[in-house]
Amino acid sequence: MRAGVAAMLAVLVLLGGFSLVTQRRTTDLAQRTQTANRLAATLQGARHWASEEKSVEREYRLAGSYRVREEHAAAGRRLVAALRSAARIDGSAAGGREVADLLRLQRTYRGASARLFAAVDADDRAGVQHWEHEVVDPTYGVLEDGVARAAGTATASVLTSSDVGPPLTAGRRARRSRSRSCAATPAPSSTPRSSPRCAACSTAAAPAGRTSPRSRADAGHHRG
Repeated sequence: MRAGVAAMLAVLVLLGGFSLVTQRRTTDLAQRTQTANRLAATLQGARHWASEEKSVEREYRLAGSYRVREEHAAAGRRLVAALRSAARIDGSAAGGREVADLLRLQRTYRGASARLFAAVDADDRAGVQHWEHEVVDPTYGVLEDGVARAAGTATASVLTSSDVGPPLTAGRRARRSRSRSCAATPAPSSTPRSSPRCAACSTAAAPAGRTSPRSRADAGHHRG
């Protein structure tokens, strides 16, 4: 009697421990998913502000004004804020180094764009060509690519963490493939009135009480 009670208590303790472990794992997964969502959204925002910064730069070359320059500076500040926020959310050393490289590129771009704007204001066509094509555009190209890659990686991580469906085994994939093929792809037949033949399972279902033309020809040959 005592042994049975002890065994029952042991089972209850094990079940309680398993429940706690499962709950902790579920909570950790939810927290990681939430962090990944925040990081992806922040980096996508950074990508937007990088594109906006470049768009306003082009606008200044066409119609330079104090308002346009302020919009360019505001887009740059929002880009920097988004990158710094992404570094805090990520929290890893690798993420911090990646953001530091992007911030360095942003500082280089800001300085070069200021020189470009000065050349536009002075109507210095040679200076505009130099700063635009030799400094500003190459720097921005690397910056934009880095931000886009970081945003894409973060978004892919969110999609991966949210994919909770059970993986298909090779056998299940093969059965699913055969099933879809049977439902949608009848094999061609040389006889116009023969029963549909499945290309995947290579079986034909003849209607009850009827024989195919080839079967009737074979029967006539044996009778002859």
